[in-house]
Amino acid sequence: MVYKELKNILDKIYLRVEYAEDTQAVVMHWIGFCNSEELKVGMEAGLELLQEKKTHRWIADASQMEGGFDEANDWLEKDWTPRAQKAGLSTVAFVVSPSIANEFSTNEYAERNANLENPHFKTQEEAKAWIKNK
Repeated sequence: MVYKELKNILDKIYLRVEYAEDTQAVVMHWIGFCNSEELKVGMEAGLELLQEKKTHRWIADASQMEGGFDEANDWLEKDWTPRAQKAGLSTVAFVVSPSIANEFSTNEYAERNANLENPHFKTQEEAKAWIKNK
C-alpha cells in the first residue's frame, strides 16, 4: 500500500513510502538523489506511518538511491531515531545502494544506532524474508 510519494523541486519522485502487509513493515523506497532536507521530510513521513500502523519494522530500500546523506546522520541519530524508537521502532533492514557514498552513509547510520537491529541486504526480497521473523 503506497502511503505517500514525495517529489523534489524538479517534480521527480525521490521517495515512495509504503506499508507492506505481508511483513507488517514500513518500506521506504528511495529513488535517485535527495538532499538532507528532503531526506528529513521523507523520514518524518515514514515515522507517521510507523505510528499509524503501530509496527516496529522498517525496511530502508536504498537500492535505487544515489549519493549519501552524511549531513543528516547527526539529525537521524539525535532527533529522529530516538523519536522513532519511542514510537516502537526496533528493527531496520537496509537494502544497499550501489552508490559508494550511500554505502558509507548507511554504514555510519548503522554504527551510530547499534542499539537497533539493522543488517544490510542486497535485495528487498532478502530484507523482507529476514524482517518477517522479527
